[in-house]
Amino acid sequence: APPAKKKKKKTGLVVGILVGALVLAGLGTFLGIYLTKDSRQFKKAEQALEAGDYEAAYSMFQDLGDYENAEEMLEEVRYRQGQEAFARQDYDKALSILSDLGDYRDSRDLCLEIRYQRALDEMDNGNFQQAYEDFFSLDGYKDSADRMAKIRYDAAMAAFENGEYRLAYLTLSELAEQNGSTDAAEKLDVLVEEWASAVLEGDGDPNEFADNVQPTEGQTMPIYNLVIDCINGNIDAPLSDWRNIYAPRALAVSSVLPESVGRTKSIRQVFTWMADGSRPDWTFYSDAKEGFTELLSTDWIYNLMKEENVILGFLAGNWSTSDDAYYFNVTKDAAADNFHTQYNVPWPEKPENTKFFCLRDYTYGYSDENNEILLDVYDITVIDENTIEIYAYEDDNDYRLTRK
Repeated sequence: APPAKKKKKKTGLVVGILVGALVLAGLGTFLGIYLTKDSRQFKKAEQALEAGDYEAAYSMFQDLGDYENAEEMLEEVRYRQGQEAFARQDYDKALSILSDLGDYRDSRDLCLEIRYQRALDEMDNGNFQQAYEDFFSLDGYKDSADRMAKIRYDAAMAAFENGEYRLAYLTLSELAEQNGSTDAAEKLDVLVEEWASAVLEGDGDPNEFADNVQPTEGQTMPIYNLVIDCINGNIDAPLSDWRNIYAPRALAVSSVLPESVGRTKSIRQVFTWMADGSRPDWTFYSDAKEGFTELLSTDWIYNLMKEENVILGFLAGNWSTSDDAYYFNVTKDAAADNFHTQYNVPWPEKPENTKFFCLRDYTYGYSDENNEILLDVYDITVIDENTIEIYAYEDDNDYRLTRK
């Protein structure tokens, strides 16, 4: 009989299977341990994030690499840091963090809100320039445009209070014109009037006022009335004071007015002559004739004409009665820089020590070498530009003469 077949031993196969199983089991155990460690770190990172320990959370998520959404959580940590910095009003840090996050969640909108809140704080703290710049950079976010207008208005009012009229005027004018601010328009009316008053009183720069103010229709009459008040308030001032003090101020203020307002044209012509220090007093009438004539009936010009050179400048020329029986002629002697008078209106005999025939306060008289009046001769009354009346002390009569 054939020999029986021997059974193959399966020992090697079994050993191989057992070894493989053990390797796989070990690998599974290792992977399980590794995965469990990452998940535990992820969980710890989340807990640190919720606890506000952002530095630790960021470090742990960073160590996790691409495990699950660890990379995204890095942005979340930074986002939370930015929020926390914003909450404690550390605006610069918040902006530094959130601006790097780009479009993550609402980072861009949050950056706008942070800048807006920072501008509000600057405004509340009186840092108007910085607040204005911050609001300006927001490009219309929320009510930033209105806030900018409010800052400018407050700054203008502060300048007004400090006497910085030009700055206040320019700012309020722009707000009234461009922003339609009724508050600015109303304050502008007050400002212009106060500024004009300050200039007339010597507390403001006349040229600055004249170069900048463009009065509205409602502002012209208050300015004009202030000029008239200046005239009436200094009606007894000598011509020298008008020429050196009041006229330059009043000329600057009246220069912004339309000529059609009241007697502005005439007043301004008189002020222009007064402010010109190169012209002698006796040229007042001839150089400012139109304005002088227009204002001849006012107490202002009447008082100024009391000054000898002014009245002599007015009287220069030939005067006579309607029948030519009496004359009164005044001639300017340019070489001697004085006036000569010829007349036949009745006059008294000269006292022995008479030296001069002089005019003071509308009265002609004989005077001695010390200019002491010895005897009154004529009283002059100006009727109008071309008519005067002479009272002769000699015969106690009035003589009306007209300019020839």
